[in-house]
Amino acid sequence: LCMSFPPVWRPIIEWGERPMLESPLRIVGRFPRPVRLLLFGTLVNKLGTFIIPYLTLVLLRDFHMREGEAARLLFAYGFGSVVSILAGGVITDRFGRRRTLLVSLFGSGALAVAMGLVPSAELFVPLLVAFGFIADLYRPAASAMIGDLLPSSERASGFAGLRMAVNLGWASGTAIGGLLADWDWRLLFLGDGLTTLAYGVLVYFA
Repeated sequence: LCMSFPPVWRPIIEWGERPMLESPLRIVGRFPRPVRLLLFGTLVNKLGTFIIPYLTLVLLRDFHMREGEAARLLFAYGFGSVVSILAGGVITDRFGRRRTLLVSLFGSGALAVAMGLVPSAELFVPLLVAFGFIADLYRPAASAMIGDLLPSSERASGFAGLRMAVNLGWASGTAIGGLLADWDWRLLFLGDGLTTLAYGVLVYFA
């Protein structure tokens, strides 16, 4: 007489030490020096992102524009930003990554500082429109440099580091900008411009 016994079930999960996740700073530390400077410069630049979140407030409160005028100006700025990003890719391929970065950063930084010093809306408006057309030229170039300088196995980490620098800087910069907007609107533009120029200096010496 043969008797059959039910199978003995064993856990299929073996418990052991879970691997520790590597520190983001350690990962970034393995990148080439130009990539580290690019990420740090992006963080510094985004820490000074004061203009965009509070531009509407400045136009309505400090320049006493009507809502329709402010809306048209914001549309012009946004249109320029979109064109800037699209043109940035073409310019990057034609004139090179580093040159595009320097033109965009030094150009937009100087325009932002100038906007913080102008005495009237008549001078402020054309500077803002020009700022929209040049401020985002650097973005395709920065992404292209990550792809150029890192091997394929590390590019995902490089792009993640770039996005992390943007997000950290934006979150902190928006909070700081709120304090500056209550103090003096000119500080928004001066701070944004100076941090952008600092990013340009890092790229120049990278």
